[in-house]
Amino acid sequence: MLAACMGFASCSDDDNDEPDPKPEKIEGCDPALIGTWRTSDFTYTEQFTFYDDGTFVFKHTFGGTSMGDPYVSTYYGDYAAQNGTIEVTFTSRRYTQTGSTQTTDYDSDPVRGTYSIQNGILLIKGFSVPNNNSIPMFDTFAQQ
Repeated sequence: MLAACMGFASCSDDDNDEPDPKPEKIEGCDPALIGTWRTSDFTYTEQFTFYDDGTFVFKHTFGGTSMGDPYVSTYYGDYAAQNGTIEVTFTSRRYTQTGSTQTTDYDSDPVRGTYSIQNGILLIKGFSVPNNNSIPMFDTFAQQ
């Protein structure tokens, strides 16, 4: 009897062959997010500007040190944010260094992360800028 129960219990199908459902698309712009948010350390400055039409500009500036020449990477794209979840789609980048400018268009999938705003501080987690591992994505931005 014990063997039958053990065998019967082990026959259950716990495998889920169905892929996880794709998260629902986020729509709308949280009014609290709209505006310019900035952070910096000794060499980098990052600035997000979120517009009420669902577009954004992300500007990353490296001030230049013995590590290299100064440069500015400006990313453009679309976003949606509601209830602490943000979805960002990068559409293009303009990179300027030592008088030279390059523009790159992106056909990227949306990247999803989370955000919270407390006391004029924006905390973003879960995504980074595309195709450039050298750009650190700071998490904390102060409202400007």
